[in-house]
Amino acid sequence: MSASAARNMTSAPRSGLKDREPRRQVFFRARMRAEGAFSDVCIRNISSRGMLLQTAVPPSRGSYVEIFCPRHTIVARVVWVQDRRFGVYTREKMDVGAVLGEGGSVDRRSPTQTSPNLGRRATDVQQRFERSRRFSAIFEFGSLIAGSTALAMFAAISLYNYLTAVFANVATHLQ
Repeated sequence: MSASAARNMTSAPRSGLKDREPRRQVFFRARMRAEGAFSDVCIRNISSRGMLLQTAVPPSRGSYVEIFCPRHTIVARVVWVQDRRFGVYTREKMDVGAVLGEGGSVDRRSPTQTSPNLGRRATDVQQRFERSRRFSAIFEFGSLIAGSTALAMFAAISLYNYLTAVFANVATHLQ
């Protein structure tokens, strides 16, 4: 099949489906956090709304993942899984050129070659994430305690008022 015929086939309307955004074929290593565990992934293609990733054990469909690239952290939801490959969809549009590097050029060196500080940056991101998670847990616990205390005080005041009225009624009947 000629290249022009293939181009015409891809531009033809597909039975009521929206046209797919063009994907950029890449081979780019990154780190992923999925379901609480970190692993290495390979970005196979990328568009402004998603990526095709490959890893030894892909996360389950519907789960959220964080992709740590040398210059960016991307949060996305897994929309399909097949063998070792899976597709993710981002809620916000990504600047593909910025994710891949200056000028959108694809750097085929490993992440440790492209940025010697990648390990330190990934550790910094993990530490910030853990601090944020701890703060959220403390805030949630504090809110639960404050709400429980307020509810207990409301119940105690209501019970006091009810019993005061009952005993006042009993006292008037005893006289």
